[in-house]
Parts: sequence; C-alpha cells; structure tokens
Amino acid sequence: MSAQCETGAKRATGGGMGFFERYLTLWVALCIVAGIALGHF
Repeated sequence: MSAQCETGAKRATGGGMGFFERYLTLWVALCIVAGIALGHF
C-alpha cells in the first residue's frame, strides 16, 4: 500500500527524477576525485 502512495506522490509532484538524482553517480564520482586531489595538496 505504501508503494502505491509513493508512486501517486511522484506523479503529483511532476514525476520522474530531477537533474541531481539522475546524475547522482556522477556527482559522487566527482566528489571522490575532488577529495583525492585536495588530499594531495
């Protein structure tokens, strides 16, 4: 029943993933690379 509520809420708010959520893996990878680079300086 909660799954139905979640899908209904997503449709009500416009549905789909936003820009940040869609590229979350990329943001995490960039943060890892930035952290490693900062650690070397």
